[in-house]
This record gives sequence, structure tokens and C-alpha cells, in this order.
Amino acid sequence: MTPGLRKTVARFDRAKIHPGTALRNALGVALPLLVMSTGALNVAFSDGADPYAHRAHRMLAATLCCALAVFIGGLTGRLHALAIPEAALSAFLAGMMVAVSAAAADIGNVTLITLVVFSAQDMSPGRAAIAGLLSPGGGLLQTALSLALWLWPVRRYMPERHALAEVYAELAPVAAAGVHRSQAPPATAEMAAQTAIEALGGDRSLEAERYLALQPGRTHPAGFAP
Repeated sequence: MTPGLRKTVARFDRAKIHPGTALRNALGVALPLLVMSTGALNVAFSDGADPYAHRAHRMLAATLCCALAVFIGGLTGRLHALAIPEAALSAFLAGMMVAVSAAAADIGNVTLITLVVFSAQDMSPGRAAIAGLLSPGGGLLQTALSLALWLWPVRRYMPERHALAEVYAELAPVAAAGVHRSQAPPATAEMAAQTAIEALGGDRSLEAERYLALQPGRTHPAGFAP
């Protein structure tokens, strides 16, 4: 390397440093990613190993609720007269969701936390709207990743298959001992299997019909046994 080239490479030009521009551009890149990551993180709590249809409905509901919480919290955070009643109403609804289901209660709690966090942000209406639109992007990405195997025919019914396998594994010792089915204690695996199979109610494919036929306690036509 020649001395002239070495000098050019090693030269540090302070005139080209603009801290304000650098900070503004860094925030422009980081903030959208942060909001989308927050949306993905909130929706991740709604993920699970249950049937894909149930999982999709739950994660999409969490995506919508968290997006609304981001927008409303960011929009009214500076207005304490609105922010406090909103947080109180959200807390009340989150508590009432316990009576609906555990999944609904989880969504209510995450929505409440998101509302409180973004109520502490000083956002203009435009920024609140942008944040509210970016948040579901992360949630939808998280949902798509969770449902990706749904499109793969080999694994489409994997949750239902696992649920049925667990309930038959639980029933095997009962059958081996010669205990009458009605005398066996209620099995949590059987309830889980019934919940999983319910997701196939509108599926008329041959494989779905096979899993429905294998559901414990299902009434079969005369002469047919699963």
C-alpha cells in the first residue's frame, strides 16, 4: 500500500459526522422494529401446541387487542383524565375474562399491560397511529410462524394426533386391567382430546373424519369400531 493510499484510508474526517442526523436515523430504524417486536412478544404468549384453528383465532384476537392497546395508550397517554379511566376499565375487563376462559384471561392481561406501557409514552396522534399499525405486523408474523406447519399436509393434524395418542395411552392400563369404561375416573387427557377434536367440526377431509371416528365416547354406526 502506498503512503498516499494509506493516508487516505486512515484519514478521519470529522466534518462528515452529524450526531443529530445519526440519532434521528437510528431512531427511525429502531422504533418501528421495537414496536413490531413488542407486538410479536405480546402475541407470543398466546401461542401453544393446541389445534391450529384454535391457535389462529386466539393469536389473531391477541394481535387485534394489543394493536388497539398500543394505539389508544399512545394516543391518550398525555391525557390523564382519559388514561386513568381507560386503565381501570381495561383492568376490569381483564378480570372478567377469567370467567370466559384461561386464554381470554391471558389476552386481557397482556392487553392491560400493553395499554399501561404505551400510556407512559408521549406520542402525537400520528405516531400513535403508526405504532398501532406497526404492532399487528409483529403479531401477524408471530402467528404466521406458529401456523406455518398447517400448510404442510404431513403435520396439519399433528396436535389432534398427539391429543388422541395421549388419551389412548391413558386408557390402555384401564383396558388391560379389565375395568369397565364407565368405572374409569375422568381423564384430563380425554377432555383435552375432545377439545382438540372439536376444531375439526367443519373439516370434511378423509383424515379429519378418521380422527373424529377415533374420538373416545363417540357413537359409531352399527358394526363399526375405530
